[in-house]
Amino acid sequence: MRQIPLAVCYAAVLVGVYLVELHSYLLFHTVVELFSVCVACAIFMIVWNSRHFIQNNYMLFLGIAYLFVGGFDLLHTLAYPGMGVFPGHGTNLPAQLWIVTRYVESLSLLLAPLFLKRHLNANIVLAVYGVISGLLLLSIFYWPVFPACFREQTGLTRFREVSEFVIIVFLLLSLVSLLQKKSWFDAMVLRWVTWSIALTIASEFMFTMYARSPGRTSMIAHFLKLISFYLMYKALIETGMRQPHTLLYRRLKEHESELQKAHDDLEMRVRERTAELSRTVGNLKEEVEERIRVEQAYLESERKYRALVEQTPAVTYIAALDEKGSTLYVSPQAKSIMGFSPDDYRNDPDLWTRQLHPDDRERVLAELTETRRNNTAFSSEYRFVTRDKSVIWLRDEATIVKDENGHPRYIQGVIYDITEAKQAREEILANQEQLRVLTSQLLSVEDQERRRIATTLHDSIGQILAFLKIELGTLQRLELPEQVTQAIARAREQVEEAVRQTRTLTFEISPPELYTLGLESALEELAQRFTQERQIECRVHSGGAFEPLNNQLKMLLYRAVRELLTNAAKHAHAQAIDVELGPVDGCIQITVKDDGAGFDMSRLHARSSDKGTGYGLLSIREQLTHLGGRMDIRSAPGEGTQVILTIPFEHPRTPDRSREQ
Repeated sequence: MRQIPLAVCYAAVLVGVYLVELHSYLLFHTVVELFSVCVACAIFMIVWNSRHFIQNNYMLFLGIAYLFVGGFDLLHTLAYPGMGVFPGHGTNLPAQLWIVTRYVESLSLLLAPLFLKRHLNANIVLAVYGVISGLLLLSIFYWPVFPACFREQTGLTRFREVSEFVIIVFLLLSLVSLLQKKSWFDAMVLRWVTWSIALTIASEFMFTMYARSPGRTSMIAHFLKLISFYLMYKALIETGMRQPHTLLYRRLKEHESELQKAHDDLEMRVRERTAELSRTVGNLKEEVEERIRVEQAYLESERKYRALVEQTPAVTYIAALDEKGSTLYVSPQAKSIMGFSPDDYRNDPDLWTRQLHPDDRERVLAELTETRRNNTAFSSEYRFVTRDKSVIWLRDEATIVKDENGHPRYIQGVIYDITEAKQAREEILANQEQLRVLTSQLLSVEDQERRRIATTLHDSIGQILAFLKIELGTLQRLELPEQVTQAIARAREQVEEAVRQTRTLTFEISPPELYTLGLESALEELAQRFTQERQIECRVHSGGAFEPLNNQLKMLLYRAVRELLTNAAKHAHAQAIDVELGPVDGCIQITVKDDGAGFDMSRLHARSSDKGTGYGLLSIREQLTHLGGRMDIRSAPGEGTQVILTIPFEHPRTPDRSREQ
């Protein structure tokens, strides 16, 4: 249902443009061409300012190309008969500029897929386009060597007619190449670009029938061009700005998925290894107990025991309960794992104690003393210095073996090498830390880009729309037929709506109050806008002054509050929402409380799978955790929801890169 009002608006715009054409074809031609110029320039500005972070070179190449497409379209508009900018050139000049523009556009669309897997130097591409454009303009204005496209006596030339078909072929080839590499594109972006190229082909096809019906075919062709440029705007500007994570974070998510898969595989191998060794310990314990109970079969039991432990990938030992811990038995694996043979341990009772790593010796001996005193199990991880002076990590699992009367007799245990597992865990922790740092950097970069895009949107498109609004007001004051005046009034209303939507989009991308007035003022503005748009009472309360926050923390907290307000309205159906913020123990704390339906806390994780409330809450919690903060949720069915966000004022994981610029 939401699409119906939007479709009505689009239809109204097209009808308005059609009425302008009925009144004045020159005005219609100027409006359509200027819209194309504005879109082309906007595409270039957005892509150029984002060139350091865009990984899709297809879009970067097209963004640069559309700057020159827009420039040639502007010259074509100014050269059109009746504009009076280039007197004495007649109809041939705009026809030549039209063909040049379409050649540049079609060849750019054809070449763009070649850069998906190749490095693209944006400065070189810009320079090449500048040189080529300069040569083309010189061939038209200074050296009149560019082929004629229109003659006053005979109409379109043969070169112009053939060129239209050549351009159509270039566009068809670019469309086929694009569809062959569709896996490199977001589905929505691919759809809009495909339709834009298809409508451009249709527009050029209409010009092949120009000789039969010049006025009608030219009007239809310009309508198709208008729609095609709008679709390219949808693909490269609107979709790219509203969903920046699909363009900036796509490769990062793939690498994160690969890292998580490797982590899961390693954890599974460690668990399997630990389970295997634990089962071995259990088997050894049963074997030793059986040996004690069956004294008559001592020799047979001893052979079984030795056969078992010597095949186990671990060191099995038996030690006395005295203070010296004299070694009674050590399996042969001690030689390969710890560097010392069983005879070394039997001949030197202090060998094991002496080879313990100095940093671990006191702790391990204290744990062993506690085991002997209380007859409890012994479990410890420690470092051990081998014969060749290398340091390894060992895990020691032992238990007190008792006789039939329950009296302790000796310590029996298993030692296995966990050096590789320790190193693997350290690598995983290091990778996780790098991922957290990278996430923090990406959040900072995203904040900078949002501010830059918002500024560009305000200073470029906003100014263009304001100028267009003024020009339409000037036309409205002229003495024109009533139908034309009404059409201009409707067009001006649409421009005013576009100005409003541009300002709203600028605020959504990067609210200026957040950086000029601070977090508290930005939240008050958000609450006011939320109250007006949702008809839900939203209040902001300040708990006192707090230390200035860096831009990254301000943006994170602002987005978190906005997400919580949206959840309260959309899922909890709240009627009133209170937002409290203030300093608490060196941190800033924000509490968002609503009177909505609430939810069962035990179902929070399950709801994350359907991209509902759970997904948003878990996303906020993950970002706060990366920056040293936390999120506490309190809710119950029918009792509303309270979410508390706490984060330090400054944290080593939150570098404010916006201050470094």
